[in-house]
Amino acid sequence: MSQITVEWKVNGKTLKKGVNGKKAITIGRHPACDIVLGDPHVSRRHATIYCTNGTYHIHNLSLTNPIVFNDHWNLGHDFRADLKPGDNFIIGRVPMRVRVGYLNGNGSAPDSNLKARCPSCSQLMDFGEHSCAWCGASLADAETVELEEKVKATVH
Repeated sequence: MSQITVEWKVNGKTLKKGVNGKKAITIGRHPACDIVLGDPHVSRRHATIYCTNGTYHIHNLSLTNPIVFNDHWNLGHDFRADLKPGDNFIIGRVPMRVRVGYLNGNGSAPDSNLKARCPSCSQLMDFGEHSCAWCGASLADAETVELEEKVKATVH
């Protein structure tokens, strides 16, 4: 996997940060972090995401605040977990999700018009999802669809 995108919402707006594997990114409250979260439950330097040998990892830097990883377990101080598209984690009270990355020249992630069509119910999902939000079917064998700009503007 060459790149990923981390996605989260603030006041209903979806924000994205691309990770290209060449440089680690930091997440925290401190303004010097690559992703700054204004939540009092987030440490100043809470986590870092980095890549080794083509695998992305999240590392909890916080001494006091865990990271909830894939809704199942807490990632305590100095623990790491592998990341793949579709994984989710919560830092403080901010839910974040890992997507397949599409980076533009400045390292930010543009809105992608790449979708996956569910093989069971034919609904369109964001590319990189593991299962259909409509029927729950696996998207492992889903058809990849690139929407035209005109159609993309009407999809919500």
